[in-house]
Amino acid sequence: MKKNKDIILTKDGEETLDRMKHEYHAYKAPEELKEKLEMIATENKKKKSKTKFVWIGTRVFGGAVAAMAAITLLANSNQDIAMAMQKVPALGQIAKVVTFRTYENDTKGFEANVKVPEIEATDSKAAKKVNHQIEDYVDKLIAEHEDAICNNKTYEDEYGEMLTNKQSLDTQYTVLTDNDRLLSIRLDTTIVMAGSNAFSQIYHIDKQNDKEITLKDLFKKDSDYVNLLSNDMKKQMREQMKADENINYFIDSDDMDALDFKKIKKNQNFYINTKKQLVLVFDKYEVAPGYMGQVEFTIDSSVWKDSLSNLGESVLK
Repeated sequence: MKKNKDIILTKDGEETLDRMKHEYHAYKAPEELKEKLEMIATENKKKKSKTKFVWIGTRVFGGAVAAMAAITLLANSNQDIAMAMQKVPALGQIAKVVTFRTYENDTKGFEANVKVPEIEATDSKAAKKVNHQIEDYVDKLIAEHEDAICNNKTYEDEYGEMLTNKQSLDTQYTVLTDNDRLLSIRLDTTIVMAGSNAFSQIYHIDKQNDKEITLKDLFKKDSDYVNLLSNDMKKQMREQMKADENINYFIDSDDMDALDFKKIKKNQNFYINTKKQLVLVFDKYEVAPGYMGQVEFTIDSSVWKDSLSNLGESVLK
C-alpha cells in the first residue's frame, strides 16, 4: 500500500483543524456509531495503524456540518471505519428544505403567489425524485394559471371586454416532519375563481432507506389498512355530525348515496403529527361540502393493532 506523505499545515490551517476537531468531539453522535468507531479504534491500536489526517482546505465548518466533515475524514482515512459507517443509518439524515424559486404574477386581476420548495440532500435519490415531482406538480398549476390569463386576453381582444371570472393562485409549502427517520413536505394550494378550491399534496421520504414513501408503506403488505382507516373515519364523521349540527360529511345520504364517502385512497394524503399520530388529509369537497374546507382525521393507534410495518412502527410508536 502506498504510504501517505507528511502534510505541513500553515498556522491558520492548524487552528482551523483544531476548531473542527473540537466541534466534531462536541457533536453528539448516535450511540451505534460511537460503539463501532471505538471498537475499530481499539483494533487499529493493536495493528499500530499509521493512518494520518489530510487537511484539504481552510474553510471553517460549524455545528453538524463540522461533525460530518470530520466523520468524512475518518471514513476516507480508514477502510474499516468506512465499512462500519455504511451500516449506521443516521449518516443520511442531514438535509434541508429551501425555497428553490418563486412565481408571482398580477395581470388585470389574475394574481399568483407560488413558492416552490427543494430538498437539499447530497446523493439522495429520493430527494431528487421528490424534487422532480414537486417541480412537475407546481409547473402544471402555473401553466393552468397562465392559460386562464391567455383565454381572458383572447376574449378581450375579440369582444372588447374582459371575462368576469378572474383567478387567484396561491401555493405555499410547510415542512411537517423532519426527524431522524422521516421528512415530510406539504404543499397547500388555494385557487379562487368565482368560487374557490383548496387542496394539498404531501411528500414523504424515509431517510434511513433513502426512499419516497406513501401511506401503504406504513402498513404490512397483507394488512387491510384501507378499510381499517376508512371505517374509523366513518365512525368519526357520524360522531362529529351527531355532536354538532353545523358539521356535515358525505355519508349516510338519503338521496345521494353515490356521492357518499366509501373508503380512502391507497395513497391518501397523510402526515405524522408531533404526538406521533397518523393524520389523514382531504381536499375541499372530497369528503364534505365546500363550507367545511379541507378536513383532517386523526386516527387512533388502536385501529391498526398489529398491522404496522417496520417503518410504521418506527414513526408511529
